[in-house]
Amino acid sequence: MINVVKICLVAIFTLISFQVRAQNVEFMGVDLCGVEAKTIYDLVADRGYEYVGEDETSVLFEGDFAGHNAYVMVTDYITTGQVASINISIDEMTPKAMEDLYADLLVKFKRKYPHLENATYTDEKGVLTYAFVGDCVGIALQKRTSSKKGMKTGQLSILYSCSPVL
Repeated sequence: MINVVKICLVAIFTLISFQVRAQNVEFMGVDLCGVEAKTIYDLVADRGYEYVGEDETSVLFEGDFAGHNAYVMVTDYITTGQVASINISIDEMTPKAMEDLYADLLVKFKRKYPHLENATYTDEKGVLTYAFVGDCVGIALQKRTSSKKGMKTGQLSILYSCSPVL
């Protein structure tokens, strides 16, 4: 009888754990919701990103993301010190490189987060956003093209966000 109770309790706690985890998103292998921003700062720096600067709630790093120069901005909740959002911005890509990376990331996110609702929309400036949204988490993948001195360039942004864990 005790073994049956133990098995049932383990099963219940496992299901609860999966449900909680299902509403989270990961950045560099770390669950974001509830994590201290300092943990992410250290992780980004350990991966070779260089510190650029900071303000009251954000810290900016620069480094390589999938073979492209990128900026990573980590924003925290002032009251808790937990991560509020992480924005990765990759500028100055060729339109083809942007399309290829966008397609690759979209496939990976769809595979990794099938439990999150998703939607696509384009704003009036032609910026395409593909969003994955849960109860308290979200990921937005944006792509846009622009012209500078007659040359077309692409920009890709990835935004991870989560509500504070109290």
